[in-house]
Amino acid sequence: MGIFTPFQPEITSGALDNFGFHKIKRQVKSIYVNMITDFFSNTFKIHELDIPELSEVSNINGEAPRLFIERDFPYTTRKIPLIVPIISNITEKKSYLGNDNYLYPGVNENPDGTRYGYDVYANMYDIAIKILVVTESNELRDQLIDLLLACFTNYYRGNYTYRDDSQNEFIITPSNTRVVSGNDSEVAEANSTNLIFYGDISLTAFVEYHYKAYGEGRYTQIQNINIDPSSSPTLS
Repeated sequence: MGIFTPFQPEITSGALDNFGFHKIKRQVKSIYVNMITDFFSNTFKIHELDIPELSEVSNINGEAPRLFIERDFPYTTRKIPLIVPIISNITEKKSYLGNDNYLYPGVNENPDGTRYGYDVYANMYDIAIKILVVTESNELRDQLIDLLLACFTNYYRGNYTYRDDSQNEFIITPSNTRVVSGNDSEVAEANSTNLIFYGDISLTAFVEYHYKAYGEGRYTQIQNINIDPSSSPTLS
């Protein structure tokens, strides 16, 4: 986002259930589903002000879905038109901070005044994503791909941060490289002459997480130590 671009708090990455800083694959897919669901929702009007065409395909709250947006591919149920994020690969991105991923030590102070030490670590990943579109017409496929390109090039461009009660953080940038539209294709449905049309867009997410480690031997109470000044060496 440019420095003069107004921040729009309505454009969010949605909530996560059972948050865990280590849940890379599961949370990334859920976050993409949240973003796409909001983009294609008639209750989220900010995008339709810019792109009125969205109203033609957006899901209407309380009605049967016009568009299925799924976290995982629905192999056993026919859901078309369909949008589903697929993770192609996850690659660790080395930080080379201190002892590789070690950031700094910290101290927790309990209400009773006792204090415990912990270490803070960070890790980063580049995550290759394909967002698959499946429709019954090439016109709708092209329309949905155009709208998804707008979704991730015009709107969901920032950093989105999740934080739990322990202050562990999970930060995602949904489009850290250029967004690419892939090849379009079609295939005949099984036992039918009908064609299914599909295409995709590809992008790379960047994920960084920070977590507190209370390892054995490190999760120890910190004592206040008084040093006798007379015990210091004397310089002559």
